[in-house]
Amino acid sequence: MFLGLDFGTSGARACVLDEVGDIIHEGRFDYRNSDGQTPEDWREALHSLLKQIPASISHQLQRIAIDATSASVLMCDATMRPVSPALLYHDTRAYPQAKELQSLAPGGHIASSASSGLAKFLWLTQHYELANAAHF
Repeated sequence: MFLGLDFGTSGARACVLDEVGDIIHEGRFDYRNSDGQTPEDWREALHSLLKQIPASISHQLQRIAIDATSASVLMCDATMRPVSPALLYHDTRAYPQAKELQSLAPGGHIASSASSGLAKFLWLTQHYELANAAHF
């Protein structure tokens, strides 16, 4: 059996398929505040979804696939604990950093968008003390 996890804008979903592609189990977790998601919300969603899977099914899982919104980012320490807020895919506060990137990237390049991961990385490094950050 195969578990698919999808972390989206309004919540997270889980789906277990058998070897022929039939749906065996589905679960859902709705975020309390979809516009202000935190890494803790994602952890709570994951744990909730995993607990919803009956043991008779979870013991047979062979593979897991995870999907999430593109360009939702955060910084973590070496143990994968968050050390910054989560910036969601549609967050555009990195507009000044995107303007800087426009002088370096080819015209219209995705990196020069305020919602790009690179622009958000620059914004985080300029607004938070990230001495313990090891992962983006």
